[in-house]
Amino acid sequence: MILRNDSRATSARNNSPTQNNAVKFDLSSAATIWEKWIIEDMNGEAVLRALTTGGSAYLSASPNGIVSLQNNKGNSERWKPLKNNDGSWSFQSGHGQWLSALQN
Repeated sequence: MILRNDSRATSARNNSPTQNNAVKFDLSSAATIWEKWIIEDMNGEAVLRALTTGGSAYLSASPNGIVSLQNNKGNSERWKPLKNNDGSWSFQSGHGQWLSALQN
């Protein structure tokens, strides 16, 4: 998963979920607690909350394009939702970057 900022993309480099709050992104064959997300409305912006076995964690974007999980929600955990013409949704971070997933 990366954040895009105009013409450049910065990859979220992840080794483990606990190293510097880095987030490990992968796919699962079953929807367990790690694959469930709650989208909260925060004054017209979205907060993406992961339900983990240790409680709740919020998807966060740093100004340098790193995506992580944080225990508290603040400005870096707010995402501007944009409904696309095809019915899908895009999310822009408070730093102006777009949440993006790339296939390996």
